[in-house]
Amino acid sequence: MLRRLRTVRSGFSTFTSSSWLRISLALAVSSLALIFSANFLPSSFSAITQSTAGAPRYANYPAPPGLGDKAGEPSIGVNWKTERTFSNSMFSIPNGGTAMYYGGFLTYALKVTFDDGPSPANATWEKKQLPTASAPRALGDPILFTDHSTGRTFISQLIGGTPLGSTTDITDDDGSTFMPSEGSGLPSNVDHQTFGGGPYHAPAPPGAGVLGYQNAVYYCSQSVADADCSISLDGGRVFGPAIPMFTISDCDGLHGHIKVGADGTAYVPNKGCGGAAPLVLGNEQASIVVSEDNALTWKIRPIPHPTTTGHENDNLTRGDDDP
Repeated sequence: MLRRLRTVRSGFSTFTSSSWLRISLALAVSSLALIFSANFLPSSFSAITQSTAGAPRYANYPAPPGLGDKAGEPSIGVNWKTERTFSNSMFSIPNGGTAMYYGGFLTYALKVTFDDGPSPANATWEKKQLPTASAPRALGDPILFTDHSTGRTFISQLIGGTPLGSTTDITDDDGSTFMPSEGSGLPSNVDHQTFGGGPYHAPAPPGAGVLGYQNAVYYCSQSVADADCSISLDGGRVFGPAIPMFTISDCDGLHGHIKVGADGTAYVPNKGCGGAAPLVLGNEQASIVVSEDNALTWKIRPIPHPTTTGHENDNLTRGDDDP
């Protein structure tokens, strides 16, 4: 099920071509929630912009029967490059981009396109078969990441319980076609992988941008103890060797999801670092594990607030609040 938040003025949706999204995710089995908000400054509808904004409202969008069932631990990405505009009798309204969803042991991803002409919007769900997600595996862990600046989506599933990394499918067109990938750096850890991407930190490493892809791609994972991260210089097709981020003597193994800042700094949150081993709840400091040299080295930086308890999946948003 998708849940979308729309800001309205005098009963009408407002918009500009430079609209931005703020997305969060909540999903139970076979349901997906997408929260969409937008701030707009239209130049051609002064009567609307001068009126008082209405209260934000939500609309739920269930997936069609048989799609997205048993899709736990999901991820969502939005491709801003494939934003589409739909019209009604009064306006032409951009939809903010195409949503992609993946979870559980699904052998396909879901593409969701919103038509904001009517209110509530119409949602079109499409099944996109994945080339490698159906490969046999004893255990798994799904993850999807979309780099909104390039429009590339990475759909990954652990080859669970082994150091053999993941299978990863790459698409630049929201699942219409896929490119092969090595999957991850090796040797990997066995659980809780995370994908991320963004600009390289200066100076960029030799070979950066090969095959014409502009951004770095990161793959990190952990073994409920040590954690490693690898980088791809060719858009996720091939990865370098896994580099240690931290050991169990430094931090709790279960880290959050990687984000890359505008200057190329990579950030991985962790609910507990420091203190006497073994790290247990109440005996650690929430921290950020940081690389400023494109994954060659990592530093642990405590967050200056009291110790936290129970944040199993601490996460970050970048300055532009991208998903």
